[in-house]
Amino acid sequence: ARPIACALEWTSGTDSMIWPWSRRGEAYSLSVSGRTGDTVTSVSLAMPLSPRVRAIVGRLLSNRPIVFHNAMADTMWLHALSLDPALAADTMLLAYLLDETQRLNLESIAVGYGGVDGGWKGHLYYRRPAASDEWNELLTYNANDTYATLRGFEGIARTLKRLPLERREAVTRLHRHLLLPAIPVLMRAAYVGVPLDEQRLNDETRRSRERQDAAAEELSNAIGLPPARAMRLATSPKQTLEYLRSLGIELPSSRKDELTIVEEASPVVRMILRIRKEQKLLSTYFEPWTRMLERQGDGRLHTIYRPTGTRTGRLSAESEEGGSLQVAPRDTEDVAFRSLVRAPLGRVIISADFATVEMRIAAWLANEPTMLRFFREGIDLHRATAAYLVACGERGHVVPIGEFMAELDAWIAAVSKEQRQSAKGGNFGLVYGMQEDTLRD
Repeated sequence: ARPIACALEWTSGTDSMIWPWSRRGEAYSLSVSGRTGDTVTSVSLAMPLSPRVRAIVGRLLSNRPIVFHNAMADTMWLHALSLDPALAADTMLLAYLLDETQRLNLESIAVGYGGVDGGWKGHLYYRRPAASDEWNELLTYNANDTYATLRGFEGIARTLKRLPLERREAVTRLHRHLLLPAIPVLMRAAYVGVPLDEQRLNDETRRSRERQDAAAEELSNAIGLPPARAMRLATSPKQTLEYLRSLGIELPSSRKDELTIVEEASPVVRMILRIRKEQKLLSTYFEPWTRMLERQGDGRLHTIYRPTGTRTGRLSAESEEGGSLQVAPRDTEDVAFRSLVRAPLGRVIISADFATVEMRIAAWLANEPTMLRFFREGIDLHRATAAYLVACGERGHVVPIGEFMAELDAWIAAVSKEQRQSAKGGNFGLVYGMQEDTLRD
């Protein structure tokens, strides 16, 4: 049979995804399905595999084109089991490329593309099956998953054949040469994880709590409430709005961007923002990471990357608990996030960057002469963009490019770090679909 669909079942989590590095994570079964003529044969195997069966499965997975649904997850477990599949297709990635707005779960794709009857899902197993009826249920469910994956893939293949040639080639090219080859790389990055310095994490957690308590004490003295009530006022959107209204400050919401606008109107607003900042650090990063490291025992943060998580073509990411490194804040005077990442003894961490690769591609595709000149001459595009905006603001009109380029060095020298960061957001925002109103704001 070619191709062969494959899927695994493993421990289910009550509040988070269970992965191979989770202390109680365990692979329960592996199933494969393949078509010969009009017949689809499915085989489910309970873990652990005997040496003889494992050798057969290893040869099968490495010598045939293997199709997964959400290959990131299944190949993660296969990697942990030292099995290396010949990754040929991912039905979730293909469906995403056909229509990024559709539901991408296996049942939707199998029903929509493959004509499979839905509703085969069994109940989740939070522990290893014990009785034979539990094993039969799990193995049947696993077999149905691979059957559905195979039928979904066949349906997607039929859909691709009906597409105009240019569209079909675009989808298959992105799937085959970009997204699919990225899966093993991202999977291994997630599996290995990032080493965190637990002592520094504990120190940062303590300092953040101290800063939050100090801000709550200051707010308490300013508004005449006990510190605990002052803390609740600062962290409750409703109470924050009501109190600001009593000061004559009307806001549509108590989001950070709204509060920042009126920050100068009252010192109370600054205190509230400080409390919320520390609350965000504690609840999103420090406390969840501490719990996670205690639970896992491996001293590492495992960030799982999702190539189908956004409509911009960028990756979304999540960690087993708490915020991912992808969205961790920049280092500040108070918090040094990057110092939490520390290489083990005898190793080093290399910091690498794509160097505005998206902007370079955009300049090349658009054949935009000014951008191309910046890149060829090694001029920082974001700083140059900020300089141009500053020049237009100071002159009070749109400055001709030739006039601006004649004084480029002087304009660039006047750009602050904050202005460059703002221009960077605008540049990338425009590449990834930012509309006029957002740019204007």
